[in-house]
Amino acid sequence: MNISLTVATGILSAAIAGLGTIQEVKSNRTPLSSISEKGLEKGLEKGLEKGLEKGLEKGLEKGLEKGLEKGLGANIL
Repeated sequence: MNISLTVATGILSAAIAGLGTIQEVKSNRTPLSSISEKGLEKGLEKGLEKGLEKGLEKGLEKGLEKGLEKGLGANIL
């Protein structure tokens, strides 16, 4: 179950990172009409890829950490 929760956490983190990327585009005040479709596609692809990578990495790290804490705590008690 920890793995499923970890994957879900990673996906959620990626989605949040993707939203952050969209916010950055908005904050630059670049008119959307001046952004090429190919550029937008590439930017979103890279943003989602990096977001998923970082989100899964952090999610797995936290999941393993918590799982080990609980597992070791149960063995000690």
